Amino acid sequence: MGFLSASLIAAKLVLRYGRAVLIFGVILIVGAVLLQLVTLSHNGSSSIRLTVMVLHGYGVALVLPSLAGIAISGLSENLAGSASGLYATVQQLSGAFGIAVAGAAFYYIVKDVDNFRSYYNAFLSGMAINVICLTGFLYYLSYCPKSTLPLVKPAAWKSSRKKAYKELYDLNPHHLTRKFTAVK
Repeated sequence: MGFLSASLIAAKLVLRYGRAVLIFGVILIVGAVLLQLVTLSHNGSSSIRLTVMVLHGYGVALVLPSLAGIAISGLSENLAGSASGLYATVQQLSGAFGIAVAGAAFYYIVKDVDNFRSYYNAFLSGMAINVICLTGFLYYLSYCPKSTLPLVKPAAWKSSRKKAYKELYDLNPHHLTRKFTAVK
């Protein structure tokens, strides 16, 4: 629910506010992970857990869809297809590596003990790995130059927004990446 609702507005927010949206999204994800730990340790109600999951999805939707466009925004059109493929490959490999590391830590801590405390400690270690990775990504985002984001002239927002979005948010033929162009 959170991912769906935020993904509908994420591109517009990134075009308007730049990398601040991505930084806010990562902070929202870290906050949701920490809230998950609190609700798990204090046996929070299911409605609280659902709210935390919605917040997590909202943060993910603010970050993930915009990364591909930002990653290839400065490249020429003849390199965009290769860059898009490379981006997707690196994203999949990184995800698989992260799952392997978190899973290895989880099962190392659980071992053969079958009680709630061992599973809770294993979950804590997996979440700690997530928070460390997200903090590293947040550090990267804070030093990412603003020029990697699409440039938008403020006058474009005062004119017809529908026309500005149509020009700014044009999907490529493969529907893998978004092509951002400045409004003239």
